[in-house]
Amino acid sequence: MSAAEPVPAAPPAAEPEAPRPRRSPRAWFRARLERDPRRWVLVLAALEGLATVSLNLQANRELIYSKGGGVAVLLGFVAVVPATGVLAMLAHGRVLLWTGKLLGGRAVAHEIHAAYAWAQVPLVLAATPLVLEIPLRAALAEADPVPRWLSGAVRGLDGAADPLLGLAILGAFAAGLLYVRFLAEAQRFSSWRAVANHVLAAVLGLGLTVLGVFVASRLMPGSAPYQFFPLSLVVAVVPALIVERLVVIARRSRPRRSGP
Repeated sequence: MSAAEPVPAAPPAAEPEAPRPRRSPRAWFRARLERDPRRWVLVLAALEGLATVSLNLQANRELIYSKGGGVAVLLGFVAVVPATGVLAMLAHGRVLLWTGKLLGGRAVAHEIHAAYAWAQVPLVLAATPLVLEIPLRAALAEADPVPRWLSGAVRGLDGAADPLLGLAILGAFAAGLLYVRFLAEAQRFSSWRAVANHVLAAVLGLGLTVLGVFVASRLMPGSAPYQFFPLSLVVAVVPALIVERLVVIARRSRPRRSGP
């Protein structure tokens, strides 16, 4: 009788895969910057403008939506809000760029714009129902007869106004936290310096605004604020352009390091 063949040894059990480490917000944003820093930035900035307006009008929603022409006026106003959102991103980003240099920041303009835009994603998502309520109410005012789905959607949004407002506020809070983290990554410094960057930018922006209002009110005495406000913006932009020019001159005049 032949000897029994040896039983082959069982293959070693496969080691369980180690769980992938969760990336921090800063690591995710750095990957975003390295992949395509400009993509979706303008769209997100425009949507942030819509989200902010829809969030701010909730304090007077009963007054606005109860008037016959209130929705029409609001709809026209909303049509230009995306442009103001983009302009706000550009202006705020420039002030952050200037003040960030004082703290050792190394970001370029489009990286700060990306930090602003991508940080607004929680707010944009949370405020989407509030944004959609505006065109739905405009359609409801013009529809005759009113479709059942449209009236039901408006009633549902009206009944859930308070929970939706709370969700949007949480989204705005999360957006603020992400903005600090993303700005820190763009500037390549700590989150505490990013907070200081925001504070310095707010002080500089407020100073430019106060200067513009002061000069414009003196140039147009007795005028209502809405009359001299456009001039105040122009006056505020002039020193900002001067600062920008000085920054460019200083950058060009900096001696370049010679190679080894």
